[in-house]
Amino acid sequence: MKRHRENTIDMTPLLDVVFILLFALIMNVTVAQAEDEAVITNQGAEIVALEQEITLLESQKISLEEELVIKEEQVRNREEQLSGLSEALENLVNKDIQNLEDPQTIKSLEAMLEEGDLVDTWLKYQQVADKYLFVEIKITNDKGRTYLNDVYTGINIDQSDVIDRDVRSEKVASLSSYMLNWLDHRQGGYSFVFVTVVSEDKVTRAANNVLQDALNRLQLSFNKDYYMINKYIRYE
Repeated sequence: MKRHRENTIDMTPLLDVVFILLFALIMNVTVAQAEDEAVITNQGAEIVALEQEITLLESQKISLEEELVIKEEQVRNREEQLSGLSEALENLVNKDIQNLEDPQTIKSLEAMLEEGDLVDTWLKYQQVADKYLFVEIKITNDKGRTYLNDVYTGINIDQSDVIDRDVRSEKVASLSSYMLNWLDHRQGGYSFVFVTVVSEDKVTRAANNVLQDALNRLQLSFNKDYYMINKYIRYE
């Protein structure tokens, strides 16, 4: 009777292959994790840099806002001073015109003329008047018509114009450009512009604000070293 010999299979080479594959898999996972960590680190650095930039911009914004508040306060104070001066000059001119009809005033003028004081005063007044330009911009109840020194500008500011933002911006730009063009073509030199804003009593605040914004924009167009605009509001 023959015996069958048992066949023995050596599994060592197969295990080596399995270990190699497992090692390769572990290495791939490790490399992938390292790459992900590098990406996360870079993104974290970018986020930190962006946060620092945002902080810097916010700090600059706060500084600019504070500076703007100071400048606005200075402008308001200057406008109040010039408004008082404008009103005083206007009252003085109106008073002088009314007094010219007074016989007593005429006698006083004749006396000053004889003494030569009137001529000297008139020459001084002319020197001042040559540097000042008086402008009146008026808005009426009639569909918000605007007038520059009693001349219709062709620009109206009615209720619909102040509701639509785009239309409102166009009105502000048109009024500002119209006034600037008028001043640019004005003959004679001047250093100061006194703008009297006249508003009829039924004109809405919103319409008045459009006119004010146009004047503010006009003021920014001037060379502040040579020109100054003062706004004085009068309601009728």
